[in-house]
Amino acid sequence: MRKIAIFYLFYSISLYAIPDYNSALQSQINHTPWFTGPLLAPAGNVFPPGHIGWQLYLFMQDTVTRPKIVSLFFLNLGLTPFVDSAITINTSHNSSSVIQMGDSAINFGFQLLKESYQTPSLRLTYTQIFPTGKYQKLNRAKKGSDSSGNGAFSPIISANFAKQFPLSSTHYFNTRLSFSFAYYPPVFVRGYNTYGGGLGTDGKVSPGNFYTITFAFEYNITQNLAVAMDIQYAHNNRTRFHGKKGITSTGEQATIRQASNDQLSLAPALEYNWSANVGVIGGVWFSILEKNIAAFINGVFSIVVTY
Repeated sequence: MRKIAIFYLFYSISLYAIPDYNSALQSQINHTPWFTGPLLAPAGNVFPPGHIGWQLYLFMQDTVTRPKIVSLFFLNLGLTPFVDSAITINTSHNSSSVIQMGDSAINFGFQLLKESYQTPSLRLTYTQIFPTGKYQKLNRAKKGSDSSGNGAFSPIISANFAKQFPLSSTHYFNTRLSFSFAYYPPVFVRGYNTYGGGLGTDGKVSPGNFYTITFAFEYNITQNLAVAMDIQYAHNNRTRFHGKKGITSTGEQATIRQASNDQLSLAPALEYNWSANVGVIGGVWFSILEKNIAAFINGVFSIVVTY
């Protein structure tokens, strides 16, 4: 279960949910409302060349042993009119002030369609996750709270659509739709690890591939204030293990195999933007339907700055 919690969090927003930049530029010219972008769904437009931006996420989690805060920092770069890139740094810390490095990533986005009156924009992204977090030889007393990574060089491909609908001269409805797929290569593990295990565990984990569909919308109340909602469905194929399973602290055989699972979650949020380039968003991300996976709830806060 621990593996799902970490990857679900990191993967779901690893493509960054920054504003669709063409909308930001339009707002500077036409005085239309400002949006930060929703909490989870990725942007459907690349950064223009010469522009940069950054976004900081804070996730407040209540783990088995103690509260935990996970932070994600994104640095976004506009490379060409059709290509952008992002670097992601992931850290976490708990109430004992222990700071851990999580998995990191680099992302490239490619603009395949520009938004028009009839069609949405489409941005295809490739993300490469690097296993810089701790995923094995965990402290059994911490019950997985010291896990911060998955140990895999996981590639992610995502198709991200975006469309803005003017409802009046002052009110707009932004929509995003994202389809994502992540491949999980085998991971060699020892001892207690992100995927389970116990004393003496030594073998190879074959995690299941991961799929998400995310629909999101934003609606402005004033030029500065907006509401947002993400609706996300996630599916993870079953996890397999080959090797020595080891034993738990109670002397029972350790478990690493995991059945395929499904989860439906919501992330309502409130945005406030001081300008087209600076804004904050905060909300709650929680599951409403689960199959073979634990329910979760996270408090989420993010600040977005573009130049």
